[in-house]
Amino acid sequence: MLKEDGRATLRPRGHSRQGGRPSAEARQAILAEVATLYWIDKLNQEQIGRQIGRSVPTVSRLLTEADVAGIVEVRIRYPVAIVPELQSELTDRFGLRVARVLAAAAADPARLLTQLGELAARYLTTVLGDGMTVSVGWGTTLYEVVQALRPMHYRDVRVAQALGSLGSKLPAIDNHLIARTLADRVGGTPHFLPAPMIVESELVREALLQDHQVRETLEIGRHSDISLTGIGVAEPDLAGMYRAGYIDEATLDGIRAAGAVGDILVGFFDRAGNRLDMPVTRRVIGLSLDDLAAIPMSIGVAGGTRKAAAILGALRAGLLHVLVTDEATARDVLRLDSE
Repeated sequence: MLKEDGRATLRPRGHSRQGGRPSAEARQAILAEVATLYWIDKLNQEQIGRQIGRSVPTVSRLLTEADVAGIVEVRIRYPVAIVPELQSELTDRFGLRVARVLAAAAADPARLLTQLGELAARYLTTVLGDGMTVSVGWGTTLYEVVQALRPMHYRDVRVAQALGSLGSKLPAIDNHLIARTLADRVGGTPHFLPAPMIVESELVREALLQDHQVRETLEIGRHSDISLTGIGVAEPDLAGMYRAGYIDEATLDGIRAAGAVGDILVGFFDRAGNRLDMPVTRRVIGLSLDDLAAIPMSIGVAGGTRKAAAILGALRAGLLHVLVTDEATARDVLRLDSE
């Protein structure tokens, strides 16, 4: 039994064979082992296949069989608490389709992001379906979202990187890793952007956009059904682009001086929701804010009161259909909007 704390009770049987084929008891042992590797050891299907000498489709079938046979059971004990009245106020005021507001979020920033990830992951599972395409951004918050996803098995799901990679600069929040993990969790196919997130010049960008895989992944991303993004802020300790070394302090100061309160996909905007034409944006390998605006469902996940102004700017810019945030931040967003 797989419980909310990650522990599982798996029921293996004997390994006797009859007529050259595994007995029912041996089959259960195989299913239990595969389930243990997937749910407890957190290996993806490709890693399990290499370990047991089976193909990825075979591993997927074994996991499905284990689920149907009742070898793995999931029991949710502690649903994430929400604040319905704040959700309604956000949707009414900003024209959102859905808002999810985490109630009484943890004071510890790391725990807050984990809780937001759980809430956003739960919502994503309600809207994701067979044959859909998801474009995914980057950052610590989205890392928590994909980590919180329970493994699911959809047909023909595609996951596209919305931005190029950070490489080894901040590996834990790299778009490549987040896209791969999301694809693994939903049984989908990842599509990667084999390029840096921000390149040296616009000429380099134009050259890289001629690459077949880059063009293909961007085109898949532009036709996504769902976009999953974080919301960045232009502060040195929070700006991933600065921490990754893509921009220096002078560039970050210039971004703030231009009135930027935040960004999505390295597209900047001010508190009023006006988009800002920043030079660094013209060196980005990835989807643009115009591309984002054409995607049917854009889910933004961001929390912490220091992001309130950035969230407000994104809402006023009309860049989001769904917002997942925490109670204190939601109240700050509403307060700032009333000023």
